[in-house]
Amino acid sequence: MEYIKEYGDVLFLDMTNFRSYLCWNIVPLVVLNYNKNIKLCGFLASSSYTKDVYMWLFEQLLKNELFGIILRTIISDSDTALLPALKTINDNTKDRVIHSMTCTWHKKKKLISMLSRLTISHESKEMVKNGYSILTSTRSPEKFNEIFEKISSIHTAVRSFLEQDFMPHKENLTLAFSKETFNMGYTVSSPSESANHMIKSNLKNKDFSLIEIREFLIK
Repeated sequence: MEYIKEYGDVLFLDMTNFRSYLCWNIVPLVVLNYNKNIKLCGFLASSSYTKDVYMWLFEQLLKNELFGIILRTIISDSDTALLPALKTINDNTKDRVIHSMTCTWHKKKKLISMLSRLTISHESKEMVKNGYSILTSTRSPEKFNEIFEKISSIHTAVRSFLEQDFMPHKENLTLAFSKETFNMGYTVSSPSESANHMIKSNLKNKDFSLIEIREFLIK
């Protein structure tokens, strides 16, 4: 946990599947240093990820006095159990709020899948994808609204997707509507995903015990 002292204000989480004897799923706890280099603080192992599991994780992290003071934001994939757990933690903590950002890349994959089923031109599909990237990255609410109307007018399915799957969560998905959230300019959980990739690429093709995974990560 030594990296928490300097870099623990933003925590990146992304679950991945490791080959293990007991089918554990692993969530690396990742922070970035001042040069935005990935630093692994630890990992959570669980056979499944429920609200209770994430509640336990946050409670353990916040017991660490230093981490509990500096943690400001969690950036993660669109795990349906994580956000309710974080809301409960915030509801039970009167003197602070831990903000959250949801990885926009995972949402974009869903958008691309939807576009693949539409009979519109390639140019129109590219316009929607490029417009989505602007929606998540612009810091201007006016620009956001302009692009939203522009790409929503391309097809009713695009408007439906954005209105149902994107707009209700825009405070967690966009820079324009998360200005009170310290996120280092990130709307993706790519640092944690990169950590997952680095770990997997260096593990041999075999089943691991949790002890073996822990020993590897410590090294």
